[in-house]
Amino acid sequence: MKNFSLISLILFLLSGCFAAKEPVPVKKTRPAQTSETSLELPATDSRTETAGLPAPVPEKASPSKLPKLINHPRPNIEVDLTPFIEASGCQLGKKGEELQGCENLRAKMGCDKFMPPDPLWGAVTPAYPMVLCVILPDSRQYPNSPQLASQLSQKFLEEIEKEGYFTWGQGNKRRYTRYVILRDGQFQLINNMSELQKLFAPIESPEEALSYAMMATQFSAHYGQKINPSYRYYTEVIEDSHVVATKQGFKILLYTHKTYGCGSHPASTLLVTLRLNGMISYPSQRLAYANPAEDNLCMD
Repeated sequence: MKNFSLISLILFLLSGCFAAKEPVPVKKTRPAQTSETSLELPATDSRTETAGLPAPVPEKASPSKLPKLINHPRPNIEVDLTPFIEASGCQLGKKGEELQGCENLRAKMGCDKFMPPDPLWGAVTPAYPMVLCVILPDSRQYPNSPQLASQLSQKFLEEIEKEGYFTWGQGNKRRYTRYVILRDGQFQLINNMSELQKLFAPIESPEEALSYAMMATQFSAHYGQKINPSYRYYTEVIEDSHVVATKQGFKILLYTHKTYGCGSHPASTLLVTLRLNGMISYPSQRLAYANPAEDNLCMD
């Protein structure tokens, strides 16, 4: 009897052990469904426009196709500097760049350099002989006293800001531009846009509009352009400079080039709006192209 009870006890214990080792049921889930239409682009792939400039194409990207090219004939415009040179005693420097030999006149006009204008400036009327007056405050000689030098430099810059200028150059050294004209046998300094407008407005022809817009902005006119397969292009059309007459005045397509700084040095287009009374505006610019060979240049 004791043996039977012992056997029964052993069987009971064994049955409890087997019950504890039964597998726990696993919850089954349906596999996730995928669809190409449900995918989202990463945030880094977004495109935006800032301050009138199109979002630049990544520096190493290659365009899928080259842009269309539209050429326009260059207007028959030239500048005759002979009257200015004869009256001033200046001489054209090497390569036809900086004028030399007229230091007294430069000092009288407050200029550090005289530079010849772009030949396409020659269609304004009256056709006063004109040169660029370049002012380089950081290249001027000041007293050895740092305090006095700082005071004189600050006073000089305040005078420039008060009297006005046409452009303020980029780079490590400041560069301002004004103009000097020969008018009725006398040399006259043109400080700012208001004075330029009084001299040449109203603007009466497309040729004069081109010259005036270039003088007012110092942007460039590009003609005879070609498509270079090695360039990066940011637009579908590359078009030469040209002028379109409107009821209010003219629209002029000009170019500018990032000269200073490090990295890419792209060219951009600007659509300049010019009214007959000489008022001018160019609210935005658009990237046109860049030469990859200039990507690592640092210009100051």
